[in-house]
Amino acid sequence: MFSAKFKVALLGLISASANITISGCASTEKEVSITIEDVPAQVRATIEREAAGGVIEDIELETGKDGLVVYSADTRIAGKVYDIEVAEDGRLISRELD
Repeated sequence: MFSAKFKVALLGLISASANITISGCASTEKEVSITIEDVPAQVRATIEREAAGGVIEDIELETGKDGLVVYSADTRIAGKVYDIEVAEDGRLISRELD
């Protein structure tokens, strides 16, 4: 029905279009690595409470395309890594096994 050249060209076009869409979406969201000292007190208190004596390995400040600011902390607790997400007002959003 379609020639091999046409199929290859179509796949290339689809792939290029997908790459533009993906990279365009990523540009509206921002992630910045920060230290625990850079985190607001109410956020820090929630992260430390949820880490329950674990080791906080990495914290990122994430700003979504909707302007929502979220602090995401990778924390090692009893040998497992958890992702703890906290809103800028200190409210716990989620605590999930990574």
